[in-house]
Amino acid sequence: VIEDKTGLKQNSLFGTERVQLLEDVDVFCEKIRSGKAAQLTEDFMIFARLEALIAGLGEEECFRRAKAYVTKGGADGIMIHSKEKHGDDIFSFMRRWRAEFPTVPVIAVPTTYNHVTEDELQEA
Repeated sequence: VIEDKTGLKQNSLFGTERVQLLEDVDVFCEKIRSGKAAQLTEDFMIFARLEALIAGLGEEECFRRAKAYVTKGGADGIMIHSKEKHGDDIFSFMRRWRAEFPTVPVIAVPTTYNHVTEDELQEA
């Protein structure tokens, strides 16, 4: 899993006072392509971790980035992350994602929306 934040590593949920800077999409796609070029076996997968929701950039930007990371970068899957406690943004994103990319694997990180069950995430 490679995250699309840039700069020093800090906890995404540390607080809203921390500015979350994201890598340029084309630069991040190149990082993914470099990893895929070094891939020795199909058992090794690269997932792009999306931080757009954490950074407050919204679902549209998150979707744009996810789509680029898979179609232009060659990521095998995506990892979605949110700081919202309700999880509605994740479900909204997943409806759109599954409509366009039904077979691309998704890892969800329900740290803040931990009331959501595994079955609910599977259905998304």
